[in-house]
Amino acid sequence: MKRHILVIGDLYIDHDIFVTELESRNDSGVIEQCFNVIRRQDTAGGAATSARILSVMNEGETYLWGVVGSSHWGTFRVVLEKSHAIDGAIRSIELRGVRDESDPPMNTVTRLLVVNEDQPQVVQRRFSRYYDLNHVHVADVKRDTLLYHLDRIQEEKTKLHAIVINDFQRRALTKDLIETVAKRAARYHVPLFVDPRYDRTRYAGIKATAILPNINEWCELVRDSNGPEYWRRNLNEPDALCEMAVQSFRYLGNFEYHIVKCDRDGAILFFPHPEKRHLYAIYRVAPIEIEESGLRFQMGCGDVLTAMFALEFPKSNPAPNRVLSAFQQANAAVACYREMPWHQMPRRRDVEKKQKEFPWVPRSPDAEITKGVLFLPEASVIDMTACETAIKGLFSQDQTFKTILSDFLNDVTEQWSPGSLRSVLLGAPPGTGKTTIIRSVSEIARLHGIESIDMTSTEGGEGLHAFRPAEFRDRFRKLREENKESRRLILVDEALREPTRTFLLENAPTLLNAAHAEGLRFLFASAAFNPELEDAPEWREFFRRLRPYYLSNLEERPFDIPYVMAARFFQQRPSLTRLRIEGTFLFAITDLTLLTPEPSMVCDLVDETLERCADSQGYSLTVKLDRLPPNRLKQKSPLKADFGWYEFRR
Repeated sequence: MKRHILVIGDLYIDHDIFVTELESRNDSGVIEQCFNVIRRQDTAGGAATSARILSVMNEGETYLWGVVGSSHWGTFRVVLEKSHAIDGAIRSIELRGVRDESDPPMNTVTRLLVVNEDQPQVVQRRFSRYYDLNHVHVADVKRDTLLYHLDRIQEEKTKLHAIVINDFQRRALTKDLIETVAKRAARYHVPLFVDPRYDRTRYAGIKATAILPNINEWCELVRDSNGPEYWRRNLNEPDALCEMAVQSFRYLGNFEYHIVKCDRDGAILFFPHPEKRHLYAIYRVAPIEIEESGLRFQMGCGDVLTAMFALEFPKSNPAPNRVLSAFQQANAAVACYREMPWHQMPRRRDVEKKQKEFPWVPRSPDAEITKGVLFLPEASVIDMTACETAIKGLFSQDQTFKTILSDFLNDVTEQWSPGSLRSVLLGAPPGTGKTTIIRSVSEIARLHGIESIDMTSTEGGEGLHAFRPAEFRDRFRKLREENKESRRLILVDEALREPTRTFLLENAPTLLNAAHAEGLRFLFASAAFNPELEDAPEWREFFRRLRPYYLSNLEERPFDIPYVMAARFFQQRPSLTRLRIEGTFLFAITDLTLLTPEPSMVCDLVDETLERCADSQGYSLTVKLDRLPPNRLKQKSPLKADFGWYEFRR
């Protein structure tokens, strides 16, 4: 496979001493463990482990960036070249290391590895490890060289297919640098894969493709109190997997794919469901069996998995089953790596053979969970005025939605220039508050000296469609002359409902030309208006004479569900100034709305809840999960998770 991949992270030199055990010595009462040194091996480790497997498997360019320093075993570049020889790399890694002028010691890990004299290549056990770390340092201005190299690779040399961040929290990466790299990846549309350490704040501000922590790192990242062994014991329990997914989404919801590496117990995957849009599928994937001679504790398996997943990831068409297949290919590569001598990459042909032996077979998830937890507010105290839109009574934290509404109102009230006058179109699907918007437009228009006239067609036969084409100009002139001091806005709701739809198809150019010539404008609104309609030949002349604005429905902006819910509580109980909501209730409301995306779902759930709240007449209201009608509650185990409390203030 030919991909161009940039690996970023902390670099190590792994100095491994292979020994056989000798009889212990008792020197003046002090017992010393004795070893016979068989050989020594220096290899490039840390983030370089990810790059090394790519140098074997990837026909494209593999770039590596990190902080380097001095070493008793030669420069990092020399050690990396020796690693190429050990691995049989098909392409050399393009090292883009940065170092400080003070030439600090390189991060180094020395290990004593016990082997058998008859099988000196097979590590029997790890005996001890010696750290020589945290000496490297580099000024922030030098860290920025990473951005220079990233931009140059992407814009001048080769288009990147993936970026891998392999973070050991050894000073190469800072939170700001990680965030900047994530922004670059988003700008260049390059998938970003993060192999994290323990500090969640380093990754909270980014959007990325996948996060791949091991089980210990995951427990720290999601602030879990159960501990790794608890989850290991329950990896075959669907309810436990759902609880695990809830915690993962709550704290790591900025990543689309979650892979929790459990070494001897395989991995847990939280991936978008292959069939159901608002569900996540949970998979328990066992490790692939290896030959008896393989290493049970080979070093860097997680680094290899991360790199191979990035290599195999289907960037152009990331359908769920294709992503699952990519993981299986990466999993097979790890199995092959575990069969190799210590810290030596497998040959490409061996990996490809292993991958063919274990092809991905589509399978049903071990468990499923909705995406509801992804859309809970980040803050526990929410001031509703902060998410108010330009329309009174409509609330949203979606900046695009708020901007469209603001631009729409500005157009209605300000864009009345003679000679370039255009009418306005509003595409407002169910759940966007179209009725509230139309009512507010009339009130706001009046404050700006604009008189609104409703010509929505009715069942009784009244409305715009009753206009006769020959009378267009005269009718509009009379409307203008009735009050020359006021501008006129003609409202036509449900504009694509018959008979208005046919009337517009037959008369739109003449109708709008006549209205604009007399200084009048139309506001057409319909849930059925969408950008695709603009390309239809029969509507082309209609759209040429107006400016369209399209709002997204609640299903397309699920982060707004909690705010719509809170707004309904305040609307139904005008005396309320403070609304305290149990997190499990908010999660249940969000889930139910996603599973049944009907426009009225949120309002119905709130109204039904209020009927069960006898204390809902004061200034403050506390709502717990038990106030939700039991027949509405569909979730089970995920609700055991602690979601805390949320407070909404009017």
